[in-house]
Amino acid sequence: GDDYSRSPYMKANDDMGTSLMTMSTLPHTISHTSSPILVHALGLRSDLNRAEKDDPIVKAMSSVRAVEHGNSWSDGGKDQWYDFAEGYLKQNYARIVAVGRLGHVAQQAIHGTPEPRLGYGRAEERELRDIRSDATRTVWPAREQTNCEKAISYLPRLAEIYKDHPLGRQLQELSDTYSSGTALYQSLCDETSEFLILLQRIGAVTNCSIHGGPLSTRACQSVGRFAFDLGHQTINAVIDAILDESEITDYMVALSDSTIN
Repeated sequence: GDDYSRSPYMKANDDMGTSLMTMSTLPHTISHTSSPILVHALGLRSDLNRAEKDDPIVKAMSSVRAVEHGNSWSDGGKDQWYDFAEGYLKQNYARIVAVGRLGHVAQQAIHGTPEPRLGYGRAEERELRDIRSDATRTVWPAREQTNCEKAISYLPRLAEIYKDHPLGRQLQELSDTYSSGTALYQSLCDETSEFLILLQRIGAVTNCSIHGGPLSTRACQSVGRFAFDLGHQTINAVIDAILDESEITDYMVALSDSTIN
């Protein structure tokens, strides 16, 4: 690979150094003795990572365990785990999915090369290079990152450039989604509906696993990725609250306050 050890130091690209300096200015100290919940949360995150390589049932059970702990740390476990997930995590999940999809597709389009087609030539190639230059930035260690906010403005043109490419349909769908506030709102509402469907499936899988009901491989596989993401979303929120020196309950409430519907 490339050797960056001889590259000149540039503070603007030193994300790690900036993070360390920011942490050193925190008005409070975090340690394993001052925050036993942090230690437990990190352990749950490790369990989730190990479960990713296991079967979907283990993923679902590990996810529910993480959400149950988040529920307990937040409001003492007054709600059922699925009510807690719906109340505090649904909207944030929709935003995470929306931004993730935009970043993934835009990254491929901006840094890729469309297949040759009639009408595609040097002008489009130069335009794509200009888009790439404007919509990306270099982060440590010498890695290009797409600026999603800028990428939105280029979606219509990217959809045209990639018209006959497999990415073309995805780019057009994203362009339509971000064409207006109403369209974006509807897309986020669709994601929250999908969240509820997948949440119910996790509940069904875990109930069958606990009580010995019938389980199909396909049903388990349909929730594996969602379960992994949901568990991490819960634990990450708990860790962020601790690092921010906020009450976990208050942090969860703030997380869900920016409502979609």
